This record gives sequence, structure tokens and C-alpha cells, in this order.
Amino acid sequence: MNFDLILTFHSQGEVIYWKYGDFNPLNSYEIGTILSNSSGYSLDLTPSESAYAGYKDWFISRFNKPGYTIEVGFGENPLPISDFPFIYPKVKHMILSILTKEVLGLLS
Repeated sequence: MNFDLILTFHSQGEVIYWKYGDFNPLNSYEIGTILSNSSGYSLDLTPSESAYAGYKDWFISRFNKPGYTIEVGFGENPLPISDFPFIYPKVKHMILSILTKEVLGLLS
């Protein structure tokens, strides 16, 4: 597959991690800001204790394209299904924001 960007979902925090090491794919921060604004999650750099640990990091380093880890909630792990009604609207708006002309233009 030739993906233009990837989103990975984790369950502890309400934050979007957007960068990996010294890699900074074109328009990554701008797209991350759109994802953040659409969901209400903060946009932050990947903490060093979490780096080198996931698909997002591999994807960015391998393809030099935007990748994001989205932490969707707080509490026990895994999150209880009762948290879904609070998480889903934020994630839905975030995913729909990727389909906007603004984001698609940044990926061109």
C-alpha cells in the first residue's frame, strides 16, 4: 500500500504525537494542528520514553510521510466500553478532517 499518512490509536492520554526523532515530513505539523483542532486533543512531540516503539515511528522513518499516534482517553487499560461515547465524537471529527480539501492539499 502507498499510504499518504497514518494514524495509530493508543488509549492513555488525550494527545496527538506527530514527530519522530529528526524526521519532519512535509506538512506534518500543519496536518497535526488540523487533527488537534478538530478533536480537541493537544498536539505534542513524542516523548523520548515512547520513541522507537511503534508503527508511527517506523512509518515516518521508512517513508518520510506524516504519521500520528493518537492517545484517546485516560484511565484503566484497556479503556472501558463506557468511555466510547465520549471518545468517538472526537475521533470521528479527526478522521473526517483528513478528508478536507485543506489536508488533501497538504498531502499533494
